[in-house]
Amino acid sequence: MKSIKVSPDTELHPPWQGTMLAWLCIFQTFFTLMTFLFLLKLAYEGFKAGEMGIMIGIFGIIFLVFLFPLLILMIIITIGVFKEKRWTLILLLVVTCISLLVGFFSLVAGPVIFLGVMLFLGLMLWTEIICLKSTYYRKIRKLNIE
Repeated sequence: MKSIKVSPDTELHPPWQGTMLAWLCIFQTFFTLMTFLFLLKLAYEGFKAGEMGIMIGIFGIIFLVFLFPLLILMIIITIGVFKEKRWTLILLLVVTCISLLVGFFSLVAGPVIFLGVMLFLGLMLWTEIICLKSTYYRKIRKLNIE
């Protein structure tokens, strides 16, 4: 992340939460990709097995239909966070809030997984809010520096 020279004696530095948010986005994108590949393999094996496996294949395809746009969106958001674009912070805030609501379904898998998901999403939400409050991301837009 680079610093911005506002005037000869003033220089804005990105908050460390911006770097942390970039790494969290990479982790979330990688996890989404691994889930996508797992469901793709599961759907393929289900169709290949025949009879009852076809039902597993159909459910796998249904999940993939929803997961593929999320994967593309997370790749775009991760690239935008690395380029320090403010609109990606706002879009990531919306995705994180939706993920918090969907994350309650992880309670079915167990309280430990639920706690891990909620802590991760809470950390993402905290870093997004800190970055949105930062003058660094507001100054880029006002100074029209790309």
